[in-house]
Amino acid sequence: MASIKSYKVGSKKEWSLRAFIGYHEDGGEYRVNRKGYKSKKEAEYDLKQLTKEYEEKISLANVSPKGNDMTYLELYNEWLVQYRKTVKPSTVGTSVRTNRQYIMPIFAKKKLKDITVKTCQEAVNEWSVKYKNFDYHRKEMQRILKYAVDMNYIIVNPMEKIIKPKRTDEIEPVRFYQTDELKYFINFTKEYASTKIYTFLRIIAMTGMRRGECLALKWQDIDLDHNKISISRTVGLDEHNQVVLQSPKTINSNRTISIDSETAEVLAQYKLWQNMKLKELGLHNNGQSQLLFTDKVNSPHTPTIANDWLRWVYEKNRKVFDRNREHEILMKMIHLHGFRHTHCSLLFESGASIKEVQARLGHGDIRTTMNIYAHVTPKMIDNTGE
Repeated sequence: MASIKSYKVGSKKEWSLRAFIGYHEDGGEYRVNRKGYKSKKEAEYDLKQLTKEYEEKISLANVSPKGNDMTYLELYNEWLVQYRKTVKPSTVGTSVRTNRQYIMPIFAKKKLKDITVKTCQEAVNEWSVKYKNFDYHRKEMQRILKYAVDMNYIIVNPMEKIIKPKRTDEIEPVRFYQTDELKYFINFTKEYASTKIYTFLRIIAMTGMRRGECLALKWQDIDLDHNKISISRTVGLDEHNQVVLQSPKTINSNRTISIDSETAEVLAQYKLWQNMKLKELGLHNNGQSQLLFTDKVNSPHTPTIANDWLRWVYEKNRKVFDRNREHEILMKMIHLHGFRHTHCSLLFESGASIKEVQARLGHGDIRTTMNIYAHVTPKMIDNTGE
């Protein structure tokens, strides 16, 4: 933070400079307090030179005595203790997995004094070639190194100074279904998939619910008298890869939504089916607290099971199509998230406002809804010939 002010010396005007430049190697603050500049531009130039000299100096030794022998792994373990106190278990789990898989192989044994802008740039360059979501790895490590700066283990955060590479391949837009495509998907899944898979995918398709929200539904959340579903939790994986039930993504994710009468009837039939299956397996039915979707021991499913179910449908569709190409359709493959875009598209098509769609899908930021609107609207226009 710098302050440049003018002051009077007799009849003349001069300028003063007060600024915090950074930290000395002993951890003390490096501040300047100078006067006598003939112009504001002269003071600004001096500040620029002081900052440049400081940065050149610390780039050679970006570490305080306090963090001289600390490795990145030691820093991460210390940071993780604090991080666990501030976020949900699944967020901690994502951090642990990201560091274990992508960051630790490069930096775990490196001492903080050896983690330079150059080594960070090389790592980010490597990630950008291998992974589409490389920027998440960069941000994760940048957050951890910021903690090192806050604790005076290092003077500056080298990850903040790298130049982010631009991937040459285009990011594939989210694929979604039009009305006729969705109807075919629903009918095909009903005919060929298990009762559980069909029910799950129908809820996802007809509500735009997130997979974790759907997997966390309990019967107490289902109001079949008024055709409504309340959403107040989600499933995730903690740092030990254990399934956890936790609060949903954002405050806005807590919501109650309406469902169509056919989906309500599917749920009513599924409840009877589930009760029968639990009895067959000798498992206790938890009544209103019973999860809709559980494994063979009546425990919550991992979030990735939903991807497996969807993949099964597409693989089955391929086999059916290959056997009878004249009467079957090879479905367009979309990701689970594509069903949220599909639902958005159908809501906008029916005349719903952006605010109404935001509330139904539980978007914390209306810009998310507007981005989807911008994505799906051209396709809607194309399909209507307008």
